[in-house]
Amino acid sequence: AQCLAAHMYWVYVLELQGGRRYVGFSKDVGFRVQQHIEGRGARATQQAKVLDVHLVRKHKSLEAAMQGERDEFRTQVLLVGAARVSMGRQFDDLPLIPCTAARCKQAALRKVQWPLLVKK
Repeated sequence: AQCLAAHMYWVYVLELQGGRRYVGFSKDVGFRVQQHIEGRGARATQQAKVLDVHLVRKHKSLEAAMQGERDEFRTQVLLVGAARVSMGRQFDDLPLIPCTAARCKQAALRKVQWPLLVKK
């Protein structure tokens, strides 16, 4: 059986300390957000702690997610200003191996530890 999650991409916006926002996309949004929270993500999230997951949107293709990331970046710039928004440029978390049913089940059962977020 083909795993639907293997064909989905996610655009996300993180709220960071200092009123900043970070816009990124990933095939495994839970894993990627956790990396940002733990300080192992993009430079922007290493320099400013993640306070909240502001937005997550699903896209059916890599191209749609890349366009969605650019569009969301523009939206966030309008909302909070260009100096306060960063966008991801990394593609290393996009797996090249097809998702097997067992791998998808394991990913679905993984507990995402977003409660590590700082409480406001």
